[in-house]
Amino acid sequence: MSDRTWAHRDGDGVGDARVELAIVGALVVVLGVVAGSPGIVGGLLVAAFWYAFGVPFALAGGHAVLIAVVPGELELATLLVVEAVFVALLLSAALESDDPPQYVALTASILIGLVLVTGSVAVFGAIWLAAIVLLSAIAALGYGIHRYERALWDVKAEDERDEQATETVTAERTAEEQ
Repeated sequence: MSDRTWAHRDGDGVGDARVELAIVGALVVVLGVVAGSPGIVGGLLVAAFWYAFGVPFALAGGHAVLIAVVPGELELATLLVVEAVFVALLLSAALESDDPPQYVALTASILIGLVLVTGSVAVFGAIWLAAIVLLSAIAALGYGIHRYERALWDVKAEDERDEQATETVTAERTAEEQ
């Protein structure tokens, strides 16, 4: 797996991508059984997230989709089946990664946060409140992942180069105007 991306399509793990594809297909089927047609559409949306962005984003999006497509309260046994498919997807991707423990820890922290926020609001609040809190949590999570990736890849150095280039151009324009 490439060290610059979480996406599964890096050319060196075709067998593992097939396993992930099978698990994503199973997730579409499970969501379809749990929620009917909206579950199938939601599962296809999760598959699109997986294809475009990789497993961590598919897992986060999958939990948001799960809350959106379930027509009421979800029984514990049903939730465990859906979560088992999510865990299988996580483990499949972790085994392919360069640092499986770090991959699992990061993705698990994303999931635990989403499950705690979503579960507590779904139990104690109205559906509109759950939707607002969930969307806020996803936005905060997306920003956190963005900041983590910038720190991980030392993007600050690139920003400093851009800033220096801007300062140079500004200084040149000021010198020309005088």
